[in-house]
Order: sequence, then structure tokens, then C-alpha cells
Amino acid sequence: MKKLLIILLSIIVLLVISAIVIPIIFKDDIKSAIDKEIEASVNADIVFDVDNLNVSLFSNFPSITVSMNDFGVINRAPFQGHILFAAESFEVEINLMSVINGEMRLKGIFLNKPDIHVIVLKDGSSNYDIAITSEEIEEEIEDTEETSSEFSFAIDHWAINNAHIIYDDRTLPFLLELKDFTHTGGGDFSQELFDLTTNTTIASMNVAYDGIEYISDKQLGVDLILEISDDFSKYTFKDNLIRLNDFGFAFDGYVALLEEDIDTDITFSSNDNSFKSILSLVPGVFMEGFEAIETIGSFSFGGMAKGTYNDTRVPAFNLNMEIKDAMFKYPDLPTAVTDINVKTVINNEDGNIDNTTVDVSTFHVNMGGNPFDAALKVSELDNVKWDLKVNGNIDLNTVSTMVPMEGTTLAGAIDMNMQTKGQLSALEAEQYDQLPTSGKMNIDGFEYTDETLEYDVTINKADANFDPRQIELSTFDAKIGDSDMQMNGLITNYIGYVLDDKQVLVGKVNFTSTMLDLDELAGEEETITEEETVEEDTTTLSVIPIPKNIDFILNSNINTVIVSDMKLENATGDIIVKDGIANLSNLTFNTLGGEFVVNGAYNTQDITKPSYDFKLGIKDISISESYKTFTTVQKFAPIAENVVGDLSTEMGISGLLQQDMMPDLNTVAAEGLLNIAKAALKGSSLTSGLANVTKLKSDNDEITMKDVLMNFTIENGKLNVQPFDIGVGNYSANVSGTSTLAGNLDYSMKMNIPAGAVGTQVNSLLSQYGAGDGSSSTITLPIKIGGTIDDPKYSLGAGEKPKVTDMAKTAITQTTGVDIDAEKEKQREKIMSDAKNQADKIKATAKIQADKVKKEGYAQADKLVIQAGSNIIKKKIAQEAAKKMKAETDKQVNKLLQEANQQADEIMKAAEAQAAKI
Repeated sequence: MKKLLIILLSIIVLLVISAIVIPIIFKDDIKSAIDKEIEASVNADIVFDVDNLNVSLFSNFPSITVSMNDFGVINRAPFQGHILFAAESFEVEINLMSVINGEMRLKGIFLNKPDIHVIVLKDGSSNYDIAITSEEIEEEIEDTEETSSEFSFAIDHWAINNAHIIYDDRTLPFLLELKDFTHTGGGDFSQELFDLTTNTTIASMNVAYDGIEYISDKQLGVDLILEISDDFSKYTFKDNLIRLNDFGFAFDGYVALLEEDIDTDITFSSNDNSFKSILSLVPGVFMEGFEAIETIGSFSFGGMAKGTYNDTRVPAFNLNMEIKDAMFKYPDLPTAVTDINVKTVINNEDGNIDNTTVDVSTFHVNMGGNPFDAALKVSELDNVKWDLKVNGNIDLNTVSTMVPMEGTTLAGAIDMNMQTKGQLSALEAEQYDQLPTSGKMNIDGFEYTDETLEYDVTINKADANFDPRQIELSTFDAKIGDSDMQMNGLITNYIGYVLDDKQVLVGKVNFTSTMLDLDELAGEEETITEEETVEEDTTTLSVIPIPKNIDFILNSNINTVIVSDMKLENATGDIIVKDGIANLSNLTFNTLGGEFVVNGAYNTQDITKPSYDFKLGIKDISISESYKTFTTVQKFAPIAENVVGDLSTEMGISGLLQQDMMPDLNTVAAEGLLNIAKAALKGSSLTSGLANVTKLKSDNDEITMKDVLMNFTIENGKLNVQPFDIGVGNYSANVSGTSTLAGNLDYSMKMNIPAGAVGTQVNSLLSQYGAGDGSSSTITLPIKIGGTIDDPKYSLGAGEKPKVTDMAKTAITQTTGVDIDAEKEKQREKIMSDAKNQADKIKATAKIQADKVKKEGYAQADKLVIQAGSNIIKKKIAQEAAKKMKAETDKQVNKLLQEANQQADEIMKAAEAQAAKI
């Protein structure tokens, strides 16, 4: 007996020692094995610290407890640096004896404060798709399945505490955000028939679809007991309650997963008949003070889904909703919204979705003594059949007495009375006698003001009459901000347009206005930085789409239009909208002191690449004002800023627009003829630059143009100008050449001047050819204008020898006794020597600057890692950021050196070209 006790005691001591030592000894091996498996199967960085990985036999003995703190999954490209999953702590309890018996049983899984952020891009790629697939892995999975078919798995309970979950699917686009998501559950998965019990609470839920938020900051609670049977193929709802804010409902029935179909038999109904419960779902109603709203009335909600779901059919379903004898009243307002009665039935008896009917048989509400009624029935969805009635008056002056409208004012009256019924096939066949439709809508004295809106909206009068074929807009008189507008006309096929998005809305409308401020109507989209120390104009525009299912002719007559701070006056013409294109037909207006005629198209069929193609007739507009107004002029002809005079032109221009509606200058294509009757440029760097290079003796520094006809084209980012004549002070000149978007100039100028008027530089040039001072000669002096717009360069010669009169030619041929060839060689050697010195200096300076950039960039990158501290997730993200920063630094260094080498090469090439001309 004593020996037995000693043996048992020894075994216990051995187990205790093993329980303490084994997790420590094998911790590194565990980490190594996990890292190896992750690298082979996961395309992501799984971040955890081996020191935060604990394996214990004591925490929940006799279960093995594996726990981990600061655990995370960080994406690689194309979602590099994005956190897919992170948790403050993660714990798994495994029944020790179940492992020994080959029937692994998880006692529990616990996840504390996880942060899950799932993204699906428009191209379908997702940040959760991180599994590495290969033939070897697939074979290994198949082998594992074959050898582990007798291995069973079970779990007792699990819990997720205070999770933050975001699902952002941009293919739909759909956004779901859950804050403070807490979930517990448990079930014996080893049994053939068992109950899965779960409890879920969400403190805040937001759901948005296509940019519209349908659920805002709502609370959700789900208590569920689900019976699972038949090898996890049948799920029966036994006891459950779902509550969204104050609205709660329950399910009964089952869902069974068959081989190819899903069999359903579900009924659902609300367990709360309070009208207030449905009000809590309305965005903006569930707010502080909601409990104080007075309500009466009942609300019922229920339905069912029974049958088979597959690729070709859905279960038969039914949904009934009724609000009866309801009202609500805000305690601080005098008037209640009363007599609220709504009855809606959505029904499908056979599972064919086309046989669904929607019947809103009752919709009645009384707002301040003004009743409003509507009824709608829609059926036969494959050939839509409808029956709609609307009748009521709305006195907007009373709305503020029923609903809080802080900062907003409404006034006016709306009177509606309309009936329509029919079937889509009759509409498409234009059988209007089978579409009984009649009605009218009148708006009087409508006013809307809001403190968040920069302008007020007023509709003095609007009258519209409906028949099966068209809407006749007989009167529309409105003012929006500073803009007034009056319209009348006909709109046809409006019923088809509403029922079928493939149908085209057709109209012809007359539009008149004394003032139309498009800048005010477009509003402003501002981008504000977190710390804005300097007030900047951050206003941007966005692409204005032209609907493809609109076919409109707008006959316009507008006294004044303001657009992009430009004032257009006496604007008349037709705007024809069709197939996603707005065509302008003989649109005429006055601006910049001249007259415009525009024909052409604005095309948004591809909204990512909006385009324009216009023919412009322009007469007598100010050249300097055109610079202030048009980006194209600013970029291609900045000299226009200081030119005093007018121009006329006939031109065509086309290209693409950027998403801010500004022209993409790289795509501009233009061709035309400029006609300048008289213009002048004074005090320009152009005239001073010419004076410096020619040493001209002139009475003034003015460049003049008179009766100039200038042919030009814009193509591939380059403005090409054919030869045209100008006056430079007292002399005449002919100019041609190109300028680019980058600001590079390449112009040739030929000036006709008497040799006696030039300075010593030109006379020296003549004397090199033995012509003395050439005082009696007339010279066509070639001048090259290069460099950039900001730093133009002027030089004489331009590859040609000066042309002089016969007297000058005779003087040049006389013997001078000077070895011209030797003098030229000396000049060439000096040019090349000076160029090499300049090039070497540029390279040396770039090397010093590059070394400094690299040192500073690498130091900043290393500092990021140091600042991340010991937190492994922050450290991993910092390492990725540092790696990227060093790569960017290397790019900057290489760019500096390349640009220096390129600049040095250009200097040498320019020197070679200059030397070759001597």
C-alpha cells in the first residue's frame, strides 16, 4: 500500500512538473510550426508574439487552455497594411481526455474586443481572400479527409465580446457596420439532434446601400434556440426573439438543406402591436426625447415563406402589415398627425416571382385637418399591371406645428388628385385608350428655407395635368436662390419611365429666366484637412451625368447665366438631351465683351471619361479676359494675360474632362484661325529679353499686332502656331513655333531691321564675316526663343546666317586677314569647356542633395519602427510603413540623380548644337 502511494505521488508530481515545463520548452517549437503552416497556406501577415502565447493545463484543468493576446491578421498587397482582423485576446479550451481518445472536444472559444474589417472592391477582389491554394495543399486536404473520417469534433460554448465589425462590399455597393457586437452561444455538435442556443446584442447598427443609409445607429438584439438535426441539414426555430430598436418579431418553422434545393416552412410575426415600435425604425425619429412622443394606434406585422428555393424559383410567401387608428404628437408642438391607417399585403402563392402582388389598399393620414389618401396595387411583374389613386391636400404651413423643423421653414399648399391604371404591354403598344389616366397637381406659394442651405427655394405657381400619354406642364414659376425660372411644355411616356428603367422619358420644354446662377445651384464640395491653418478655396465640381433614358429638347432663353464665375448674357438656343449626351444647337450668348455661337456635344455615356466636342464661333472677345477665364489659354498661351486687344475665331475643340469637370489638357485637340484686328503687349519680359539679346535701339518696348490671321492647332499637349506677322517696337517680325503643357517654348522669330539700329552684339556678328559694322545694311535677323514660359531663353542665329543687302555681301567677301576658321574653333572649344564645367557642377550638387535625402528618409523610417514600441501589431504596421518609406526615398534619390544626369546631357547636347552652328 505504501509503495502504491509513493508511485501515485510520483506520477502526480511528474504531471505537475510536465504541466509547468512542457509549455515553456515547446513554446518556440509551437511558434515555429505555426509560422511554417501560415507561410504555406496564408497570403497575409499573422501577427502574434510568442511571449503572448500561453499553453496551460492549470487554468481550466483537466482542459488544455491555449490563449493569445494582441493577435492580428494584416493584409498584403493590394490591401497592404490594412488590418483584416485584430483581437485584444483569444482563448481556446480543449478537453484533454477527448484529445487522447481521438474525439476532440472544444470546451470553449472566447474572443475579446475583436476588430474585423472586410472589404470587397469593385473588381470583386476581397481582403479576406488570403488562402493560398495549390495542388499540393488540395491533395493534402483530400488525404486528411480520408484519414480523419472517424475523428469527431464538438464544442460546448463560445463568446465574442465587444466586437467592431465592418463589411464594405463595393460591388453592390453595400456597407454594414456593427459596434459593440456581443455574442454567446453553445451546443453539443457531437449529437445527431441538439439545440444551438445563442444570444446576440448590438449597441449600434448602420446599414447603407448605394450611398443611402437605411438603418442609422439602431440597436439589435437576437435570442435564438435553433434545433439542428439530420447531419446539420435541418434547422428548426424553437424559441426566438429579434428586436430592432422598439420593434420585435419572432420566427417559427424550419429550413432544410437538400442536395440541390432549400426547403423552407417559416412563419413570422411581431410580438409588439405598438405603433410607436414601428416609428422607432424611421431614420431620424429614434432620437433623444423619442420616449416623450405621444402615440396611439396598433401595428400588426406577420407573414410566411413556404416551399422550395433554388435557381429557378422561390418559396411562396406572404407579408401583411397594418397600422390602425394611429396618431403621433410631439409634446412641444400644438398639432398631432392623426387618422393614420395603412394596410399592405405582399403575396405570392406559387413561388414564381412574376406572380407577386403588392396591394396597398389603404393609405390615409390627416395632417392638420388636411386628409391625404392613396392606394396602389401592382401585379404580374413580367408585364406590370398597376392601379394607383392619389388624392389629397397638403398645407405646408401646418407641417412645423406637427413635426420639429428646427432651422427649416416650409410654406405653401400642394393639391394632388390623380388616378391611373393599365398594363405595360398596352403602354408599349401605345394603346392609350386602355390606360385610363387623369389627374392634376397644383402648387401655390411654396417656400423652403434651411439654415444648412445657402439659398431659399420658392415656387410661386406650378400646374400640371396628366393623361395616359403625357404630362402637360402649363405653368412653372420658381426662384432658387438668385436664379429665377419659368417653364412650360409636354412630357410623354412618363408612366413607362416610372415602371421600366429601359423606357425613355420624352419631353419638349420651354425654359426662360432673367438670372440663372449655376455656381450657386451646383453648391460646393469642400475638402477640409484636420488642421487647417490657412484658409484656402477648396471648392470642387463633379461630373454632371446625362441620363441615358432621357430624350429632351430644352428651348432656352436666359438673360444672364453665371457659371464658374463667368457671366453669360442673352443666352438662347436648344439643348437636346438624348442617350447620355447633351447636344448644344446654335447656343448663342455674350461674354468677355464678345459674342459666342456654340454647337457640339457633352458626352457622359462613359461617366469615368466624360468628353466634349464643340465648334465655336467667337467674335471680338477680350484677349486678357480670355486668359482669366479659360484654363486652356492659361496653359498654352499665358502671354495672353498682358495682351490688350480683342480677337475673333472659328475653331473646333474636343477632349476629355476630369472628374472635377476641368479639361484634361493632355487630351485637348483643337484647330482654328485667330483673327486679331488690333492688339498690343507692353512691358513684357518678351520685349526686354529681345532687347537684351539684340541690343536693339528702339523708341518703345511694345509688341503690336494688326490684321493678324493666325492658324493654330493643339494636339498631344502641344500648341502649334503657323507663321504670322507682328510689330516689335519700330520693327516688323514674323513668328512661328510651338509651346507645350510643360511650359517648354520652341519659337522662331525673323526680324527685319537696319543694321545700324542694332547694338554691338549684332554688328560684331557681321564683322566676323568681314562686313565691317554693316551700318548701311538691312538684316533679317533670326532669333530663337526657347527655355520655358517662366524662364524664356533668347539667342541669335537659330541655325541661319544673317541675311544682308548686296552692299553687306560685298563687304563680307573682302579680304580681312582674319583666320575665320581658327576663331570659330576657339569659340567651339570654349562653349564645350564651359558646358562640361556646368554639367559636372550639376552632377556634384545632385549627389550631395541625394545623399542628404537618403540619410533623412532612412532616419525617419527607422524612427517609425522605434515609436511603434513593443506592441507587435503596431510594430508590424510600422515596419511595413518604414519599408515603403525607404523605397520611396530610394525613388527620390534615383530621380534626383537621373534628373541631374539628364540636365547635364541636355547642356552638353545644347553646347554641341551651338558649337555646330558657328
